[in-house]
Amino acid sequence: MKRSATVIGSAFLATVLATGTSFAAGGYTARNVSGGPPAGAACATGGWAEGCFVKEGDEIWVRDTRADSYHAAVHWWLTGGSASDDRVCHDHAGKAAGWTVCDGLSGVIAENKNITIWPMTMDGDQIVPNGASPQTIAPTS
Repeated sequence: MKRSATVIGSAFLATVLATGTSFAAGGYTARNVSGGPPAGAACATGGWAEGCFVKEGDEIWVRDTRADSYHAAVHWWLTGGSASDDRVCHDHAGKAAGWTVCDGLSGVIAENKNITIWPMTMDGDQIVPNGASPQTIAPTS
């Protein structure tokens, strides 16, 4: 399943980069928080950006791991979704600020699905070359 998700995600990224699609935040709030995601969160780590999904409260967490001129974002979608269903949680606070959480997603993230979270490093609304971090897939309920 992880390999197929990587292939699908890679195809999605190639489509995004080829078409120059930009991403905008949905109708939810992003706020900087102290501390990190709670234990048990499904996280994608090991890249220039890191992200987590927290089932309780349907939250997406994002953190910038590099002090540079770019910002971190987590692109996420539900199983069976298409590129048009893609959502993004942005962290414009920078590495020193720690984690940002996007909440208010309980009406957006459906139960009994799988969610893919894919942290990325962004320059404005474009993905930085080599800025895609590992992704992870987790159940929403």
